[in-house]
Amino acid sequence: GRGSLSAHPRLRDGMRQDHRWNASDRPSRFGQQLSRLRVGSPSLFLLYHIEKTGGSSIYRWVQRQMREPPRFTAIFNYGQTSCFFAMHADLFPALLPVWRKKICGGAEMPAWQQSAVAVQFHAYSKSYFIDAVLPVLPELRRRYAMHEHGVVVTATAVREPTSYLLSKYRMWPPRVRGSSHIMPLPEWLPQAEGLQRTALLRAGPRAHMPGCERLEQSRERLRGFDVVGVTSCLSLMIATVEQRLRLSADPARLERLFAKPRGWKGKAGREASYWSLEKLNVSSRHVLASVTRCDGALYQDALRRVPSPPPGVYAAYANSSNNLSCLAVNAL
Repeated sequence: GRGSLSAHPRLRDGMRQDHRWNASDRPSRFGQQLSRLRVGSPSLFLLYHIEKTGGSSIYRWVQRQMREPPRFTAIFNYGQTSCFFAMHADLFPALLPVWRKKICGGAEMPAWQQSAVAVQFHAYSKSYFIDAVLPVLPELRRRYAMHEHGVVVTATAVREPTSYLLSKYRMWPPRVRGSSHIMPLPEWLPQAEGLQRTALLRAGPRAHMPGCERLEQSRERLRGFDVVGVTSCLSLMIATVEQRLRLSADPARLERLFAKPRGWKGKAGREASYWSLEKLNVSSRHVLASVTRCDGALYQDALRRVPSPPPGVYAAYANSSNNLSCLAVNAL
C-alpha cells in the first residue's frame, strides 16, 4: 500500500515556502503558468483530454493549483506543449522544442528535477501525446523515479456513450452539405460509431473512422493510463490524481469546478438542441444502440478502472456537485 498521504516526503518537506507568483515581466497570454514552487521530489501530470468528457473541469482544477500557495511549478495547456517538450528536449529531438518566454510564461525555464508540472493534451495536441510522448513514456517514468523517487501520472476520462454522442452533436452540429441547416441527429448517427474509440487512437479533424475496427487497440491504450475516470465521477478522479501526485486533499479548490453543458449558439445551436433521446423513433434508437456498442465496451472498461475512494474523500469533498454521481458509479 501507499500508506498515509502525510508519510510522503513531498508533503513533509518537499514543498518550499517561496511560493510567489511568476517573476517574469510579461506573463504568458495563456494566464499564470509558472510559480516559484520548487519541490524535493519532481512530479509530472499528463492529462489526455478527450473532448466532451469533462476534461475542461479537470484542467480548471489544474489551473486552481496555481492559487496561493501553488501546488504546481508549471502548468501548460494544449497550446503550450512545446514548453513541456523543451524541459526534456533530449527526449523529443524531432520536435525541435524551444522554451519561448511569451508562450511559456517566463524567461527562465524551471528545471524538471525541482518541478511539479502539469500538461494538457487536447484537440490537435492529442497527436503529440500519441506520436511523441507515448514512445518515450517508459524513459520519462524512469527519469523521474531515479531522481528523488519522482512520479509521472497519466490520466484520461471516458463518458457514457449515448451522453457523449448527444453532447458532441450539440457542441459541433454537423451541417448538411450546401445548406445552412444542420444534419438531423438520425441522419448523423451512422457516421458517429466509435467516437471515443477513435479519440484514444487518433487526433485531427479527419481522424474519425466509423466502426469498431481497432477497438482492442483503443482498449489497450486506455489500460495504459495510470488514472481513468468517468465524466459522472470527476471528483473521485481528481482525488485519485491528487493521491498519485502525493498532494493532500484540498476541497476548496473544487468549489464550483464542474462545467455546465454547452452547445453551439445561434440558429445551428437551436436546431441541434431540438434533438434528444426522447425525439428518436424506434428505428433510430436501434441505430443509436448499434453505433454506441464499441464505445460502450470502453466505458465498461473505464467503470472497472474507477478506483475505490481514498479514505475520507467523500467527506472531504462533500460539497462537490459531482459527488452523488460518484457514489452511484462506485456502487456498480
